[in-house]
Amino acid sequence: MVGTSQVGKTSICLRLKTNTFIDSAFSTLGTDFMLSKLKSPDGRVIQARIFDTSGQERFSRLVSGFFHGSDLAIFVVSFDEIESLSELESKVDEVDEHCDPPPLKFLVLNKIDLPGALDGSWPLKREDVEAASEELGFDRIYLTSAKTGEGISELFEDVAKELLGLVRMDDGEDSEPHETTKLVDHDDYDDEDMGKGCCCK
Repeated sequence: MVGTSQVGKTSICLRLKTNTFIDSAFSTLGTDFMLSKLKSPDGRVIQARIFDTSGQERFSRLVSGFFHGSDLAIFVVSFDEIESLSELESKVDEVDEHCDPPPLKFLVLNKIDLPGALDGSWPLKREDVEAASEELGFDRIYLTSAKTGEGISELFEDVAKELLGLVRMDDGEDSEPHETTKLVDHDDYDDEDMGKGCCCK
């Protein structure tokens, strides 16, 4: 998860893990990490390592080390943080610099629950984000609300689908997946596991 401060990266992770939202402003110090079992639209399951990186400049050197070897990067911007878009290109360049090959890139426009968000009432406009997505070569773009949960399931279902595809291509059907992602036997999967796991700094 990549983006400037206060765009909702940690809240998106919290919604994924516990299906809850905490209405308070706090910033990640450095990087938080969690393991999560993600289910694709067709019911397949993969265990993924998710890094919630700080958007604060003072942690940039520390954070960049966690980009290495990433299969997929989720960049987050929000309607009420105009600088989240102006700094997007530099964030993309930073991730690409530390990943070989560059990862798949999803762009998330968060906080669609804000009144008038889709009507152009906030500093960041939807059309500007869509234009930036095309210019910077993002694979997909999503509208989400960590507060209401809208769009979160779709986002991570697609993450699971893409990661499963990478595991199949890189390792083959019968070989062991690489370190970043792990296939999970469907019989061992429980929907309640979506709310379990670890998150540490």
